[in-house]
Amino acid sequence: MLLADRLTHPLGRRFLTPLDFDENLMGWWDASKLRMDDNDPVETWPDLSGNGLDFTAQTANPPVFAARAYNGRGAVRFDDDQDRHMDTDTFSAVSQPFTVLVVCQSSSAAGYSILNGTSSNRIVLGASDAGTSDLIAWAGGSPVPALPGASWSLSVIAACYNTANSIMWDITGRRLSVGSAGSNTVTDFRLGRHQTDSTRRFNGDICELAIWARALPADELGSLARDLAAKWGI
Repeated sequence: MLLADRLTHPLGRRFLTPLDFDENLMGWWDASKLRMDDNDPVETWPDLSGNGLDFTAQTANPPVFAARAYNGRGAVRFDDDQDRHMDTDTFSAVSQPFTVLVVCQSSSAAGYSILNGTSSNRIVLGASDAGTSDLIAWAGGSPVPALPGASWSLSVIAACYNTANSIMWDITGRRLSVGSAGSNTVTDFRLGRHQTDSTRRFNGDICELAIWARALPADELGSLARDLAAKWGI
């Protein structure tokens, strides 16, 4: 871990990272580790988990780096004026449960998609369809009941995809919903755009993202979420 992370926690210790809870960690992407100038194109967002699951820009207009955007740290900025999505490579199908933890800000229009996939085996974190704005978690079934709104300030958001026992939190805003997201497996991940509809784009900043192939226990999720909020100045 970087020395800077060890020195800047308000309590004088290093920030927790997903590597502290690395059992079945699929990927970890941290924009503060990108060495770029403001407005540089983000062609590749490296996976820091050691699993090699990098996000790679799929169009001629990749997202850009927003230097010192939050608490002196950079973010990956998606603008819905262009298709700027990023995909991972495909991998052998992984079954539920999954946990997704993301630090992001949104100024999106209806139909946005933060996290998606490229095949029928996919999970969704975003709007349920082109005409809706509320945030849902979906994995092939009925979406977990929505958290209202397509726009929010920087927040820590988590979703546990666990068939009939799926849960979604806006941890910073203390909002919670529970439902049956479905039982889809995953074979890849997409950031910033819907699977098939190129007009359903995310507009906002993603600071940090981690995905586990397990249901993260509440104590682990809470500890990590609190540190992420402190790290990013929420």
